[in-house]
Amino acid sequence: MTIKLTLEGQLKLSIALILLIIVSLGCLWSVRDAKKNVREEADASVRLALTLIDASHLSGTLTPKNVQAWIGQIRALEKIRHLRIVASSFEGLDTTAQDTPPPARDGRVPEWFERAVMSAPIHATRDLPIGAERTLHIQIESRAADEIREAWDQTRGFMVLLAIFAVLVYVSVHLIAGRALRPVSRILRGLHQIEAGEYDTPLRAPDLPELHRIVEGINHLASTLKEARNENRALTRHSLTIQEEERRTLAKEMHDEVGQNLTAIKMMSAVIPESAENRDHAAREIQRLCDRLFHVVRSMIHRLRPMILEDLGLMAALEDLSDHWRSIAPALRISIDCHASLAPLTGDTGLEIYRIVQEALTNVVRHSGASEVKVSIKPTDSRHISLIVRDNGRGLIPDGPRRGFGLLGMRERVASLEGRFHLISEPDQGLEIRIVLPIKDALNG
Repeated sequence: MTIKLTLEGQLKLSIALILLIIVSLGCLWSVRDAKKNVREEADASVRLALTLIDASHLSGTLTPKNVQAWIGQIRALEKIRHLRIVASSFEGLDTTAQDTPPPARDGRVPEWFERAVMSAPIHATRDLPIGAERTLHIQIESRAADEIREAWDQTRGFMVLLAIFAVLVYVSVHLIAGRALRPVSRILRGLHQIEAGEYDTPLRAPDLPELHRIVEGINHLASTLKEARNENRALTRHSLTIQEEERRTLAKEMHDEVGQNLTAIKMMSAVIPESAENRDHAAREIQRLCDRLFHVVRSMIHRLRPMILEDLGLMAALEDLSDHWRSIAPALRISIDCHASLAPLTGDTGLEIYRIVQEALTNVVRHSGASEVKVSIKPTDSRHISLIVRDNGRGLIPDGPRRGFGLLGMRERVASLEGRFHLISEPDQGLEIRIVLPIKDALNG
């Protein structure tokens, strides 16, 4: 199972790893420097001992009588400079007690550090004449135990300071990162609220410019989603209201027109056998009522679904629609430009185009105050249709109040068909609707 760290966790882990690398490199450097210092100190001790031996020898002649005292003076350097000095014996000189055992290991120095800084001992020799015929052989060897202990004390202090520095840096980063990234937690909570459909509480913008822009984008997204949700709810209510109004209208027409006319036809047909004198009049009246019923039913069917679209195609249906609106608004000039290849279009695509044009002409008559409207329908390629409706009315006011659900309904209808909807308008410059729809039906005709 993969564990995913948060941004704050990744940042803190990265800083911790960097500090660990810095501390490790610092420790390696300090051990390397300590080894170098121990070596230099041992070398300096041996050279100093040789210098003192040479100077002491030059200051006076060694004889078998004074050599023992001179060796004691030279061996005193072992206590000062961490050396081992051995003088070789010759007849008449006892050196059995001259050698000293190596010092015991200091328990304060870790074994790993001692092994890390320990190097091979430095050796040096001197042959000094004793009288005329004898020679004293002096061997000098460095002993670095004391230097190692001093180096460890210095290295340990440096490591402690480096560790304290790393801890302080990490604590500072922890506090600063926690405070700086606190707005990220608020942003995540805001995104969860948006995911849950809660758009009413905007996020507080942080001081960081980058996060400030992100929060502004999220607040804009929430506002847009809230507006879209409210529009969808309003559109749904509007659709339900239209549906109920349509049902009431159909019920009223069925009752007032169809029901009453059928009742009248039934009554007249009942009196025809009884009255030969009124038979012709009753027949003509029944014929008139039937014509009236045919007109009412045809009007009802046309509102539910334009049968002319199924029978004659898109071009004929749009011409019939424009004739309808010319009868309602005689001053409005309506021109329909439908490409010949689309004239016989029926099916769902033809019906959707018809409904969009129907809604667009309704908006023009009710809201635009235009004197002319042009409708253009043509294929853009083998799979898409371009629909443009342009009027010369008052246009739309930017950020002005909505005047109905016509444009919203058209936009939602186009979106449901996976098409593109574009609106172009300026105050008093008319309105242009550009729509591109995919062709889902084969052209026939």
